[in-house]
Parts: sequence; structure tokens; C-alpha cells
Amino acid sequence: MYNLLLIPFAIVAYLVGCINNAILLSKIKKVDIRTMGSGNPGTLNMSRNLGLKMGLLTFLLDMIKGASVPLVSYFVFKGRYFAGTEFLVSDFSMIMCGLFIIIGHIYPVFLRFKGGKGIASTIGLCFLLGATHKLFILTIVISIICAIIFIYKTEIGAIGSFIAITPPLIAEIVRLFVN
Repeated sequence: MYNLLLIPFAIVAYLVGCINNAILLSKIKKVDIRTMGSGNPGTLNMSRNLGLKMGLLTFLLDMIKGASVPLVSYFVFKGRYFAGTEFLVSDFSMIMCGLFIIIGHIYPVFLRFKGGKGIASTIGLCFLLGATHKLFILTIVISIICAIIFIYKTEIGAIGSFIAITPPLIAEIVRLFVN
């Protein structure tokens, strides 16, 4: 029964992921962020071209997007296990929904499959996944601080983004399989 409910969650998550906050916010400023700077509709390009406030707002909205549908799926499937296993449906649904949000952000159907990099949405998902684990939250915070320092010193956003998301994702994989 739960397997069938996962499909609509995946579809909704993808469609939510297709909403690009950088493009929406830049339209409020009467510009198209895709024609500015790197052309990437994301946080770093927003910060560089429309200011730090717009960049931070984009980052925050994309983080919320990354956690939104996974959080709803957590409450829908909370306390349920896949038949014959000790694996929580809620854990699987959060990761699945997060993945579909990130795919929707990177490959949005409404924007001809040309979206952002999905870093802020991934960080939002990581915060949600680690909300109950203090060590995991510490990993996220340290990773983000290291990424900010790296980007500030080198101005290489792509590598800084990987610094921000790789340690939390590895920590979450370890947590899932060690528990």
C-alpha cells in the first residue's frame, strides 16, 4: 500500500523542485538571472549580480524547497516499516522526495531541463535528514562554513558547493547504514 503512495510523492517532489526561486526573484527585480553573470539560476550568481540579500533569500528559499516535500512525506509515513524489514518508510520517502526535488531543480521540465545546480536544495534536505542528530548538524554547519571560506578566498563556486554538500551526504549514508 505504501509503495503506491510513494509515486505521487515523487511526482509532487519533482514538480516542486522545478520551481526556480532565483528566476522568480530576479523577475521581481525586472531582470532574468539567466542572462547575467554565469547564466546559472542559483544562489551564487544571484549574490554576484543582484546583491547578497537576494542571494541569501534565494539560498533560504531553495533550502526550504529541499526540505518541504520530504518533511510532509516523513509525517505521512512516520512509524511505518517496509514489510518484512526494519527499514522505515519515512526514511526512504524523505530521501526519495529530496532526490526528486533536486532532480527537478537541476532538470526542470518547465525550463527546458536547464536549471540550477541543486546545492541549496541539497543542503535543505541534509538539514532535514539530520534534524535529530546533533553530530550531523555539526557536520553540515562546518561544511557550509568551509565552503563559504573557500568560495570567498578562491571565488570558485562549484568546488565550494561540493565542499558544502559532500560531508553531510556521506555522514547521512553512514548514519542510515550504521543505525
